[in-house]
Amino acid sequence: VMMNQKTADQMKFLDQQVVSLTVSEKRVQASVRLNTEIPDDCLVIPRSMGLPIFGPVAVKIQALEPSLDK
Repeated sequence: VMMNQKTADQMKFLDQQVVSLTVSEKRVQASVRLNTEIPDDCLVIPRSMGLPIFGPVAVKIQALEPSLDK
């Protein structure tokens, strides 16, 4: 899942950190990838992950390993 550094900092995620994504009751695991081209407060989830996403949608995202302590 791609996001920019500001969004990752706000969510206390690190680059390469494993997270859980839930959309419409379907849950998958992914690694955070930092990308400077992603707008603030947005995530990009590849279609290949198999989530039922066809446009902008709310996503529940949780860390599966220790996150950034602030």
